[in-house]
Amino acid sequence: MEVDGLCEGVRAALTAAQRLYDVEDWDGAERILRRAAAREDPVPWQVNVLLGNVLAKQKRHDEAIAYLRRATEQDPSHEMVSLVLFHALFDAGRVAEALGGGHRFLASAGDRGFAEYREVVQAVADHVEEAS
Repeated sequence: MEVDGLCEGVRAALTAAQRLYDVEDWDGAERILRRAAAREDPVPWQVNVLLGNVLAKQKRHDEAIAYLRRATEQDPSHEMVSLVLFHALFDAGRVAEALGGGHRFLASAGDRGFAEYREVVQAVADHVEEAS
């Protein structure tokens, strides 16, 4: 995760939270990220996206989506942030919303790469069409 330009405390919190995330200690990662978020105004997008991921892993979809939306508002052109929101919406059963956001992101991206993102959105769209 990109950490350039962040204060040392936020970088340390993100590193510690990522380590806990990697070993599936969702509660520990959430505690660290919530403390980091409480100290920063505005909360860096990196904190919002990792906290959204942690909450999504706990099936706390509405909370996860709220944090991920904040992250996409902070950095609307960031592929990873948008893709994480796409997955969270999909996992929450909000497939049409996920596809709409995915298509909007890709349309705004123009000719830039994003091959993996395009493949995911297309696969979900194809699946939805087949199920109809």
